Amino acid sequence: MKRIGLRFPKWARLAFSIGFLVSLTTGILWFCLGRWGDIEGEFGPEKHPWLGVLAKLHGAGAFFALIAFGMIWAAHVPVGWRTQLNRKSGFFTIACGWLLIITAYGLYYCGSDDWRSRIVWVHLTAGLLLPVSIVLHVRQRLRQRR
Repeated sequence: MKRIGLRFPKWARLAFSIGFLVSLTTGILWFCLGRWGDIEGEFGPEKHPWLGVLAKLHGAGAFFALIAFGMIWAAHVPVGWRTQLNRKSGFFTIACGWLLIITAYGLYYCGSDDWRSRIVWVHLTAGLLLPVSIVLHVRQRLRQRR
């Protein structure tokens, strides 16, 4: 089996991309429908019926992304750190990933509604910053190759 270094095999990029995009898309949809997607039910306003399905899909995508994050953490980060290239963008990307993991745990197990509402915003911010940081990290490396 070939070791994963700075450049990921196609299957690893595909797995990470699918998991991340599913998680990102369903997370944004879940947030929007949860905030502004109330529907008129038989007894008044109700939460949107897709919220449960979106949460399950979000979790499934997050599992794939978490596996990919583990591959990145175990193989890509140590090699990349030794090369001393793109450390700032790499650190920012890893920080977003860790923040998502920690806040996801907090959202799942936090009992306080006050804390939960704060954690939601931190999780959302990190989730929206992660694709930006990934694009910047990859783009910076592509520029260095030229």
